[in-house]
Amino acid sequence: MVRRRWLLAALMMALATAAPTSAQADQATVARAQTLFDEAIVLIKEGKYAEACPKLEESDRLDPGMGTEYRLAECYESAGKIVSAWKMFRAVADAAQREGQGERAAVAIRRAAALASRLPMLLVDVPAPSRLPGLSVLIDGKIIPPSDWSSKIPIDPGEYLISAKAPKRVGWARTISPHERSVMMVIVPELRDSSAPPPPPVVAAPPPVKEGLSTPRIAALAVGGVGVAGLVLGTVFGLRAGSQWSDARTTCHDPVAGTGCPSTATELGKDANGSATVSTIGFVVGGAALLTGTILWFRFAPPKQAGRASSFLLTPAFGPGMGGARLEGSF
Repeated sequence: MVRRRWLLAALMMALATAAPTSAQADQATVARAQTLFDEAIVLIKEGKYAEACPKLEESDRLDPGMGTEYRLAECYESAGKIVSAWKMFRAVADAAQREGQGERAAVAIRRAAALASRLPMLLVDVPAPSRLPGLSVLIDGKIIPPSDWSSKIPIDPGEYLISAKAPKRVGWARTISPHERSVMMVIVPELRDSSAPPPPPVVAAPPPVKEGLSTPRIAALAVGGVGVAGLVLGTVFGLRAGSQWSDARTTCHDPVAGTGCPSTATELGKDANGSATVSTIGFVVGGAALLTGTILWFRFAPPKQAGRASSFLLTPAFGPGMGGARLEGSF
């Protein structure tokens, strides 16, 4: 009997000693949660959402509450994590409805609905040939359940690594960067047998060389055009001079001296001399311009293929009332 009383007294003493310790621990946890919450609110006011959201997450883990979760949803939205915000607003709405807080539930539902149209979606398609035994499809190292394959999954904007692995197979990975309102589709290929030899490397063909005229070659064409115009002018006035000389000679013996010639013949002779001068100038200027344009053209020609060579020879010819040029070459 005495022994039983002693055991009961010892048990009551142990319970009395442990109770304050447990209560003190709970108070410390709540105090820590409140401190984190207050720090997060200050950071939110400063626009430092990336630092504030983790503090709210830890505060809610230590002391869960709808107020903390609502603030966390707002922090997620401001930080660009619209899917996380959407999920948290929906969680707050469900909790508020269970607690009979209709007004808070309605506000959370409206906030979630406003985000719904902005959600990025990811669709991971795993065709039948790719569904190997033991296949795992992951996003940033976290397994995507097979039930979510070929279904649209809400995902926060950002960069993610989609990967796949299977026993005795070579793994596969791809990086994606979804943004608001986007729907990204990723097709998982059939993983290659790790014991099979790797496929030969694909050698990309060199990009085709774009054919086009450089600025110096365009200038060469312009100068050459002036040359051609000069030669045409020289030819026209050369023919005109010849015709005028013929007309003058039919009426007098010496149209240049004007001896025994009518005034019309003398004027024709002078006109013939003027036309011949213009013709000569046209051939000289035109020939020089054509020669310059030809030199520029071949000086700035694109590189020739190996084994091919080109040579050119331009021979100008000028004279009173006539002129020209001869171009010889091998291609």
